[in-house]
Amino acid sequence: MSAAEVMSRPNLPDLVPGISASKSGTGALAISGGNALLRPYRAKDADMSFEWYYSKGALFSVAFFYKHIDTLIANQNTNTAYTNNPFGLPTSIALAACGGTFTSFCDPSQPANFTFKVNQKGSPLYGTEINLQQPFDFLPDFWSNFGALANVTFVQARQNYLAANGTVQAVADLENMSRTSYNATFYYDDSVFQARVSANFRSKYLDSAGVNPGNNNDLRLIQGSLNWDASASYKVNDNFTITLQGINLSNEPIISYLDSVGQRLNHGDWTGREIYLGLRYSY
Repeated sequence: MSAAEVMSRPNLPDLVPGISASKSGTGALAISGGNALLRPYRAKDADMSFEWYYSKGALFSVAFFYKHIDTLIANQNTNTAYTNNPFGLPTSIALAACGGTFTSFCDPSQPANFTFKVNQKGSPLYGTEINLQQPFDFLPDFWSNFGALANVTFVQARQNYLAANGTVQAVADLENMSRTSYNATFYYDDSVFQARVSANFRSKYLDSAGVNPGNNNDLRLIQGSLNWDASASYKVNDNFTITLQGINLSNEPIISYLDSVGQRLNHGDWTGREIYLGLRYSY
């Protein structure tokens, strides 16, 4: 069992006192910026775990955790005319972002979306983690070199995301938090040849809250994903080892969508598979 009061600084890009202005997909102005006045994350933690080492190299454990978030850093989105912008920006920036010419949508008198990081009161977070580590050394001969690792995590946390005037803009999970995630690895290791295949899954998660409430885009969510990776190595002698690694073998995309109800497609990224072949020398 453990308890702690913790603090973590904001991400450095969130502290940069600069802005980025562009034209959104709808043609309206979109402004984002950092906040040099951000306070650190602060939270109180409590953890309890039960661990059973039932044979050499084997483990089964269950852990429970609770975090009371006192200070949270979250996106705040404001949809207002550019002339009322909270950054005090001149019209020249809007003109450059619109491509040098104002239009019916891209104009300082029209609503623009302003996004920046602010401190808010956080919500309680709690969850459970289960781990299993099992070498197959109870099997005969060749089969004793196999083994498996697996873990699964369940997390719950609901947050009120506030608009600039203090009203609740959205009620959703914490940003970047998947409610369910798991990892599983199946491996072989005989000290000369090693190989493993791994699967990593995370359920959908919130990327940003209150993206553009005026267009019913209350949330931007990232679709759940399952990634497969594999690696192998062969020890030629005491000096040379050949390695092979494959990342994202199933070419899993990153898909974002808008609106918690309609779930309209927003963006998709396919990074492709990555294969690495290497030779390691030790002396």
